[in-house]
Amino acid sequence: MVVGPWLRRIVQVTVAALVATMGLFTVTPPAEACACGGMVHEPGRSMTVIGETALVTRSAGRETIVMSLSARSDATRAGLLVPTPKPATPTLADRNLFTDLERQAAPRKRVRHHLFGPPAIFGDGSDGSDVNYSAGAPSSGVRVLDTVDLGPLEAISLTASDAGDLHAWLDKRGFVMSPQFEALVTPYLDRGWAFTAMSLTAEGRSLSGGLPPVSLSFKSDRLVYPMRMSRGAKETQQVRTYVLAAHRVSRTDPTAGRGEMQTVYADRVRTSLVTSPDLRRLSAENPWLTEITQSFDRPAQQVRSDFTFARAAHDTPVIRYTYDDEYFIPVDVAVLLVLLVGGISGGVIVLLRRRQRTS
Repeated sequence: MVVGPWLRRIVQVTVAALVATMGLFTVTPPAEACACGGMVHEPGRSMTVIGETALVTRSAGRETIVMSLSARSDATRAGLLVPTPKPATPTLADRNLFTDLERQAAPRKRVRHHLFGPPAIFGDGSDGSDVNYSAGAPSSGVRVLDTVDLGPLEAISLTASDAGDLHAWLDKRGFVMSPQFEALVTPYLDRGWAFTAMSLTAEGRSLSGGLPPVSLSFKSDRLVYPMRMSRGAKETQQVRTYVLAAHRVSRTDPTAGRGEMQTVYADRVRTSLVTSPDLRRLSAENPWLTEITQSFDRPAQQVRSDFTFARAAHDTPVIRYTYDDEYFIPVDVAVLLVLLVGGISGGVIVLLRRRQRTS
């Protein structure tokens, strides 16, 4: 199979960041490439991934990962390398998918009724609100399986026998893979994983902002989210994973006990809020949505494995609430009313006593 011309065109302007599920790598002339930790970029160009969100789900023996990245960059082209247990089929994802997921997991409003409330005449400056949580052809050991044109990006599905072969294959096509990057992909190659290499272009504009969301579908006997590459990151990594399953899920991997992890949301998908065709399709057989966040301030030490998921011990919902407090009588008005009633009552008593004395 002939490799698409995009690999030969991507020179001089790409940068890389190793982040949770994937590695962003530079496509630059090898003589000019420079490395800084987990990043490789052309002098004068930079790229930093500032946000990463993913949806993970599995149905009929196939797992689907939908990725959404936000970047800060002055580069106009970049390469993306994503490992998966089996060769993946890439497609563009619906941009509304993650908007719908945010809407599903957003705090819900509740109204609390009180007889007496904060002062209305003599205000205390409080807003009375709070937030609570409830419980192809071989080439030097590299085999290209498929090339897919997705419009704003092109994707090549491939396998490699070892990191040296993958390095040589990428190098011949203008991709520069640093020794650190090679060390990070080796565990996946040793386990026989495949890779999807994608080119991202912005047609003359920089790649800053949200990059096109991509969906990867592949055979899998369990839910897994590749994370080992993030060990090369030098900055704090914040990862948000949404999981669609038949029940609430929890993390089962060794990395779950490292870094700050929290189950932010868990509940059935509210179909009335769904506008994304992708979310409607993916949630048909997997109606439970679980949102888990985790932060790593020392990724090299804290990230020890990929993320894996299994059914949680119970299906107790986890929902955030914001409260609107409604009050029947402001407390200062209530006090004034009490004083007024007391004053009137006292006056009446005094008046009655005077009449008794004069009679």
